[in-house]
This record gives sequence, structure tokens and C-alpha cells, in this order.
Amino acid sequence: MTTFTIPSLSPTITRRLSALRRRVRMWFALSGLSLCILLIGAWATLSLGMDYWWRWDRQQRGIILASGILALLAVAWRQLIRPLMQPLSDDALVLRVEATHPQLGQRLINALQFSRLGQAALTAGASPMMVIETIRQGSLAAENTRFGNALSRAFRKSILQQAGAAAVFAAVIIVAFVTPASAGAMRLWFDRNVLLGDAQWPQRTQLRFDEITGPDVTIPRGDDWQVVVEAQGVVPRTVTAEIRPLKEIAGRPGEFAPQGPLGEEELTQVGVDSFRALFRNVLTPFQFRVVGGDAKTQWITVQLVDRPETRDLSLAYQPPAYTGQELAPLPAAQGSYDLLGGGTLQIQAVASKPLRAASLRRGDDEVMPMTITPGDDGEHPRLSATLDSGHLKPGVYSLMLVDAQGLESRRPDRFTLRIVGDRKPEVRGKLMGISGWVTANATIPIDIRMSDDFGITATGLSYQTAMPGAEKGPAVEEPLVELSRNLPQRQVSGGYRFDITPLKLPVGATLAFHVHATDNDIVTGPQRGVSNTFPVTIVTPEELRTELLRREQEQRQEFERLIKDQEDLLTDVRAVMVSLGDAAELPPAQRQLLVRAEKRQRLAGDRCVTIAGHFASILAELINNKLEEPDGTAKRRIEESIVAPLQGLAGGPIPQAADVLDVARKPNISAELRTKALNEAAERQQKLVAEMRQIARFMEKWEGYQEAINLLHEILKAQGDVNAATLRELERTIETGIFD
Repeated sequence: MTTFTIPSLSPTITRRLSALRRRVRMWFALSGLSLCILLIGAWATLSLGMDYWWRWDRQQRGIILASGILALLAVAWRQLIRPLMQPLSDDALVLRVEATHPQLGQRLINALQFSRLGQAALTAGASPMMVIETIRQGSLAAENTRFGNALSRAFRKSILQQAGAAAVFAAVIIVAFVTPASAGAMRLWFDRNVLLGDAQWPQRTQLRFDEITGPDVTIPRGDDWQVVVEAQGVVPRTVTAEIRPLKEIAGRPGEFAPQGPLGEEELTQVGVDSFRALFRNVLTPFQFRVVGGDAKTQWITVQLVDRPETRDLSLAYQPPAYTGQELAPLPAAQGSYDLLGGGTLQIQAVASKPLRAASLRRGDDEVMPMTITPGDDGEHPRLSATLDSGHLKPGVYSLMLVDAQGLESRRPDRFTLRIVGDRKPEVRGKLMGISGWVTANATIPIDIRMSDDFGITATGLSYQTAMPGAEKGPAVEEPLVELSRNLPQRQVSGGYRFDITPLKLPVGATLAFHVHATDNDIVTGPQRGVSNTFPVTIVTPEELRTELLRREQEQRQEFERLIKDQEDLLTDVRAVMVSLGDAAELPPAQRQLLVRAEKRQRLAGDRCVTIAGHFASILAELINNKLEEPDGTAKRRIEESIVAPLQGLAGGPIPQAADVLDVARKPNISAELRTKALNEAAERQQKLVAEMRQIARFMEKWEGYQEAINLLHEILKAQGDVNAATLRELERTIETGIFD
């Protein structure tokens, strides 16, 4: 059995196919690169022209750059990368060769396919001789065929044209970059459109910010912000700020994007070449740029930051040690505080954000730095400071904060301190049973009430005398021993009897005195409080008795007028009784009469109390001036026969009579009950009149007694004067007889 071997293609064909494959890829690469270069050139030309004419900002230039890069990537993928990545099979190349050489028919592709099948072609039932012959004829035909002609001339020409155009664009760009006349413009274009720099095209007008150096500015929220722009070159007639608001991007805190319509605001010209824009009360972030003439600045992004603030300000005051008071908080939000000097003030607050520094100021002067400690949450630090007695001064204090960015508080917390001195002790004195006239042997009772906010340490009495026809003598002080026990105390009260007998004051001398108290203020010095000054004049016992008798007579006359009023009341009540008769109702006029009668009756009780008080005062003066014994006849008679009866009337019979009148005037009682009340009122008033007359008769007897006593004292005084004159005459006679 004959064995056949299927031959392979000629190595020459294989080499030619490999060479053709490389050539095809080269043309594809040249075509793709040319298109990429042309696209770059077109983009460069377009961006150069548009940027030059419209002076795009960075964001616009960034969009054009991104668009060019995307277009370049798309062309490179479609025209360069993807074609080069596509596999070029031998079958495709052979078919392309046969398409350009029709004389080959299909001999070359058949030979390629049979040679690839090899011995498998025989097992498929093909004729061995036919297979071998087909391969041989195909190889012979290929030997005389130029595979390089597989690419058409038109295809190669178009690619060469693209490559030529790309080379021209590249050459133009290179020449533009190296030619001095255009190199500056090309480098400027490259900086602006490729590097996205801030270089500016040559222009007649240049606008520059005075203080803004970058594309981002941070200002305090709520502040007014001023922008000053300087125009160089040709100064434009108007300069406008284009403004667009920013909104925070959702899900990206701290990042903002433009939103909303573009606004414009004309700047105010300042001087010859400067323009100013004032943004008031800035509360939201925004972007702006300035346009004037042929110049446009870059977009400036204005971000906001909150100024530092204080929260939960609290003050606690420690008064001076001598007050005995402990540290206590001051009322919150009061704003103004009155503090004693010599204490300490503790200040605490919480800051709204991390701080660089914090200080306590008084007016414009810094008093001391505040201590900053971390807060519980790590974001809100705590502030504290202590004003000791040396720093505690009056003024308006403020807490000035400086955050990490150097921003200060816009409206710092303030409070006002007024340093007040310790108030003087309050001293009240009241003379008991004494008047402006006293005898030389009088004892002056003083009722004393003293108080101080923190403590009385000493008490005393100060007096000054003046002899008749002479200047006042020096002030003399003496302690109030009884009241000074158990000091210091905040409240001191009691009585003191000032005996002026040791002063041996002559008739006509004057005495002025007051009581005083000293507190425990050791900061500004002890404070002394004094009572009113009480002046008295020294008179003879006879003069004082005469004055007291006159006052007794005045009170007796006042009491007689009171008796007359009481009798008139009795007459009015009886008149009402007669006018009513058996009438069931009380007429309005009669009712008004009873109303007035009730008021007059109650007023009579007050007048009795007043008259009793005057008689008690007269009695006290008699005793205090040592004109009567404390337990003598005068005390017994005045108290038992005048003061006590008058007080008894005021405390019982008089108000009881008024109560009965109140019942009688009521409109809703029966005629029988009203008649009974009126009868009872008349009986009570008649009894009052009788008792009052009894007291008046004793007043008259007492006046007679006092007149007799006064007369006796005058006789004794006159007798004493006669005896003294007789003795003086006798002494003179004896002296004359001896020496004559």
C-alpha cells in the first residue's frame, strides 16, 4: 500500500506573509498616530484661539483640557490601539493578496488550507494526489507574486497624506515653541491650557487684588468683607464683580459647587486706578471674579469660618475674709455686678471651637491670659481665670478669644464690675423721755439700734459741749460698755443712760451728742456709722418745771376739747333716736350721720392714746431730769390717774361704743334692734363722758399741785438768793470793819 505525505507551504510564502503582516501593522500604526497628532493639533489650535479671545477661567480651561484628553483617548483606542490588537491571520492576508492578483484564483488559499490540514486532509477522503498538486501549484504561483501590492495605493496614499499633515502640525507647533516671536505665546498657552496655570494673556488692562494671593479665601462668617482691585495699564471706566453662590455637595462635607444664577455688582472707584467692592454680612460661601476692560481675574472661592465665641459664662465671687462669706455664684446674665473690694472673682466659660489664645480684658487693656483646658468632647475647650484683689477693679470686662486661624471674637461676652466700699454701720438713736431742755443733773435715756452687713467691732458715744458765750469745746468719746460685750456682731441693740451730772454744765450751756459704731472692714479701713446728733440745752429745774407744766396744760386743754367732741357725739346719737321714733327704715341722711359718728368715736380712742403718751413723756422727763423720784408721788399719780385711765378708755369703752354705732347704721336690721343699739350707744357715750370728766378733774388737780410745787421752788430759790445776799453783805461789813 502506497503512503503519501502532505507537503508544507514554501518557507518563502511564510516569510512573505509575515512581512506583509508587519507592513499592515505599520500602516495602521502610522494612520493612528497621524490621526492622534492631527487631533492634538486641532485641539491646540482651537483652545489657543478660544482662550485668547475669551480668556477662559481655570475651570473652563480644565473642561476643554479634559474634553481634548477624552477625544484623544477615543481616537487612539479606535484608530491605533484596537487595530494593532486585532490578529491578522494567514487566511486574511492570502485572501487580500488574491484580491489584488486575480490571476491567482483561489490556488494560494487552497494550498494554505490543505497544508495546514496536513495528513488530516487524507483521512477526510480527499485525493492525495489532488491535495499534493494543489499545494504545489499554489506555491509556484506565490513565488511569482508580489505580496507588497496587497495594500492598495489609495490606502497608502491616504495614510501618507495623514502622516504628512500630522508632521506639518507637529513641525508648526515645534517651530512655534522655539521661535522667539511666538515662543512666549506658546508657553503661555501651554501653562494655561495644559498645566492649568494662572498666567495671563497679554492685555491692555491688568487687574490685581491688593490682598488676595490665591484662588481660595477664608473670611469670618457674618463679617463685612472688602476687596480692593488695582487696575494697571489702561484703566477701565467700570469694573464689575461677577458673583455665583456655592452650595455644599451632598455627602461631601466641606466641598462646594457653584449653584444658582450669576450675579453682578459694580465696584466703586477709589482714587485713580483702584476699585473697591464691599460684601456685607457674608453668611454663605460664594465665588467671584472681577472683569474690567479686556481683563478678567481668576475665580476666587470665598469660604466661611465661624469666629470663636464663649458659651456658658459663669462668675463666682469670694468676698473678703473679714465678711465671713463663702464663694458663691453671681446671678447669670445680670451683666453688671456690685462687688466689695478685696475679694476674688472666678470666671469660667466654654469656647465654641479650639483656640490659640484667650485673654480677659478690661476696656482695651489685657488684664491676664485665660487658662485653656480640653473640654469633655475634645472640641470645646474650657476657659478659666481668677481676678484676685489686686486685679479686681471697676470697668467693663470682656473675654477675647483667638482661634487657630487667628480670628478674634466679634462680640465677646462682657460684664461690668463696680467696686463698692463696705457700707458704714447703720446707727439709729432715739431719746426716751427727754426733750431739748434738760437740767444739769439729768440722765438721758437713749434707745440704740445698730446694724452692719458683716460685723460691728466697737460702739461709743461722742459729745461736745459749749459754754454760754464761748466756742464749742473738743469732742469727747466714751465707749458704750454694755453694748460692746460679745462683739463683733451684725446686730447690736439696747438702751443707754447718758448721765450728764459729771459734766457739771452751767445753766445756758449746750450739749450735742450722738452714738456711733465701727465695723470690721480691714480692706479700706474700718467704717464708722453715726446716729443723728441730739442737741440739748441746760436749764434750771424751775424753768423745766414751768415748761412741763405748760405742756400739761396744753394736753389738758386738748383733752377737754375731746370731751366736748364726745358730748357732741352723744347729742347726735340722741337726735337720731328722736328723729327715728318708730320708723322701720333708717333714712340716708341719718345713716350718714351715724357713719360719721362711728369714725369720730374711733378717732377719740387714738386721741386718748396720744394724750396719754404726752403725759407719760412728761413724767419721764421729770424723773430723768431728777425733778421727781422714780417711785415718787408724781409717778404714781400720773400713771394711775391719767395715763392708765386714758389707755383703758382707748382699749375698751371707746371702740366698744364705736362697734355699737356700726350695728345701728346697718340697713338690714329691724327697727327694734336699731333702737336697742342706739340706746346702748347713748348709754356708753354718756358713761364715757363721765369717765373723761373724772380724768380731767384729776388733770386740773395735778396742775394745781405742780403750780404749788413750782411756787415753793421759786420761794426757796428766792429765799436762797436772799440768804446768799445777806451772807455776802455780812462778809463785806465784817471785812470793811476790820480793815477800816
